[in-house]
Amino acid sequence: MPIAEANKITVNYQLEGESGELVVLINGLADDLTTWDYQVPALLKAGYRVLRYDNRGIGKTSRPPGPYTSEMLANDLHALLDALDINEGFHLLGDVMRDVTLWAFTVPFFRNREDMLKLVEDDMEKLDMEVPEYLAQLNVIQKFDTTSALESLRADEEVLGGLSEASKVMVLAGRSDILIPVALSRELAERLEGCQFVTTKGGHATMWEFPDDFNKAMLHFLDEQRAAELVHSRRVARAQS
Repeated sequence: MPIAEANKITVNYQLEGESGELVVLINGLADDLTTWDYQVPALLKAGYRVLRYDNRGIGKTSRPPGPYTSEMLANDLHALLDALDINEGFHLLGDVMRDVTLWAFTVPFFRNREDMLKLVEDDMEKLDMEVPEYLAQLNVIQKFDTTSALESLRADEEVLGGLSEASKVMVLAGRSDILIPVALSRELAERLEGCQFVTTKGGHATMWEFPDDFNKAMLHFLDEQRAAELVHSRRVARAQS
């Protein structure tokens, strides 16, 4: 896979598709770009280009000492886009890396769930990630305050991502998620007044557990946005002619 120099690190990325609107995929905590293996074929088939990459600290991207911050990861993406000379607008799809309380990973939660604890321990051992890098990424979740960030946007009468309206944002959650209960995702959607809130079958890894259902919801939203943008462009063209 290609490597780009961005924000003083080397970033491992994969850019696929010949034409169409660009979808940028962002991985969650301790996940590399293979997170989206079940989504990329569906996106390409639907006529989108796809950019995915390893966050700092995992995969084939540099692993500088932490802690990392949300601003640092955002700057990595901006620098990667600059390095690839990507200047057009794009869709952004991200797995969870936000300020949630990891209430499930506590001693009380696992006290009577030894079988689940064993599964978690086994999965942690398989990570292509050492403890320092894991803790460096975990800092992003622990320190970023979603509530304050959204309140600041509201006070400035701005929409997440600098979008023109919140309807261009979708919060998608697995109905059986025990790490981030659907109630928290619904609360996030309510704070993004006017956004779309959708649930699919599955838990925290719904994109792997039920990829067809996840992809259907994902593509429905993206296609809606693509169609709305096409209508808007035509209206602007007519107004200018």
